[in-house]
Amino acid sequence: MKVLLVAPHRLPGLKESRGSLPVSLLHLAGALRQAGHTPIIFDLSIMSVPDGFDAEAMYLAAVQDKVREANPGLVGINCFSMMHFPVVRRIAQELHSTWPALPICTGGAHPTFYMRDILENCPEFTFVVAGEGEEQIVALADCLEKPEHARLSEIQSFAFRDPVLGTVINPRRDFVKDLDTLPRPAYDLVDLTKYYGDHSKWHNPRNHQIALSMPIQTSRSCPLDCNFCSASTIMGRGLRLRNPKAVVAEIEMLARDRGQNYFSFIDDNVNANKKHFLALCEGITALKLDIQLCIAQGMYLNAVDEEIVRAFVKAGGITVSVPIEAANDHIRNKIVGKHLKDETIVKTAKLFKQYDLFTVGLYIMGFLEDTTASLNEIESLIHKLELDVNAVNTLVPFVGTKAFALAKRDNALLFDDREMWKGETFFDPQNKSRFWIKPYAMDLLELRRFRDLFDGLYFTSDRAKALNLS
Repeated sequence: MKVLLVAPHRLPGLKESRGSLPVSLLHLAGALRQAGHTPIIFDLSIMSVPDGFDAEAMYLAAVQDKVREANPGLVGINCFSMMHFPVVRRIAQELHSTWPALPICTGGAHPTFYMRDILENCPEFTFVVAGEGEEQIVALADCLEKPEHARLSEIQSFAFRDPVLGTVINPRRDFVKDLDTLPRPAYDLVDLTKYYGDHSKWHNPRNHQIALSMPIQTSRSCPLDCNFCSASTIMGRGLRLRNPKAVVAEIEMLARDRGQNYFSFIDDNVNANKKHFLALCEGITALKLDIQLCIAQGMYLNAVDEEIVRAFVKAGGITVSVPIEAANDHIRNKIVGKHLKDETIVKTAKLFKQYDLFTVGLYIMGFLEDTTASLNEIESLIHKLELDVNAVNTLVPFVGTKAFALAKRDNALLFDDREMWKGETFFDPQNKSRFWIKPYAMDLLELRRFRDLFDGLYFTSDRAKALNLS
């Protein structure tokens, strides 16, 4: 069966650099092809719209043209964030109005939490997948191809409409236990050059011509339970590892066959398993590739030691994010649940600087428990650590997190959550014009003062200022 996988266009207000490879669709396409289906990826985020033209009209027309051309038996539309849902819904409505019998499925972080709302309010969607979706998309394509609609009830973590039962939500039984049974992402289905951009302001000690940051995933799931994060709900608790040899082979293929020289590990905790991380680094080093590596989501600081840092740098590591979240020990450990000591943060920051890694400190402001004192501690820690960049994002209480549940219980939400499923709010950590929770002991005027303060402390080092990053 032909399956058309659609990535929505970029959203107004987000950084231009947010445009990136549709990682989830590449994984789904790989799984579909391995099962004998024919996946087609259509990414609206790389479609250019001339000045003066109606962008939405052009996007919708392009999707319709693609459906006419491909004649798929199933359309899947990725909906990564809440903010993407109105766009995703509009695409589905357009297709449904022309081809009412065409099955349309959506999945991603937002649909994972709002399966019932979407199916009960949006007739344009036929199916919804929650969380990890390779097995689900293959099973769905199999059912539609036969056709064997009765088997829809056997697909886990999946929702559909039944003429008798109404909306049916099948719970998740488990996740893919052995990630090495999954095929490599279907990179050949996209033109990498379409994603090339100007990265001349990136930290680039080897003076490469960086065209693209290639996302590499070495594991799934997260063993932590931070109160602001919903990753474990989407991908499960624990840590599922890919074979380091398979990851290294993927990087080698992308470097030698596709000409890529910059790679970003996108795991939630890439170094949580030291043996696994060292095997990755040693495998990359053995290839003697002229590449640079970045850890975008941050290292698990409790597991960092000099052996790990040395191996990372030797493999090509140049940039690492440092997830601190809160400077106040009580908030960071008792509220957030990081179990991260002050001395560990200081020691790790010194180690990163010893090996000349470009460091990006990750902080969050706006917890319920934040006070003037706790936010002053963030400022003090920024000056103490002297990392290259300090990204202090505003807390976003994503549904499914402890932070959201507590704020709702205590009437501290600064928005109406009753229709969050519609995705009509710019619900993004980098939306610095909004606050989503009112701390118990702070007013919004004081929060705004700290927001302005932290924005002014974004660059710390001379080399970061020289890059003029934005």
